Amino acid sequence: MQLTRCPRRHADGGLGVMGTRGKHTNVLQHLMGFLKNHLSSEDKQELLGLIEDYRQGLVPLIVPLT
Repeated sequence: MQLTRCPRRHADGGLGVMGTRGKHTNVLQHLMGFLKNHLSSEDKQELLGLIEDYRQGLVPLIVPLT
């Protein structure tokens, strides 16, 4: 029974942490790592640019996600 509660407790705890631009940027960069073998060099550069634009506050979070 305790095993079923543990993941729930950790999941709920993560919801209480406010996301920041820096944390979002870090997550986007990690997600890009999972996609690196599926993206061309041009696509990687474009995505890195969009992530950097987001980090600098030039575009909203939805831009590098789409």
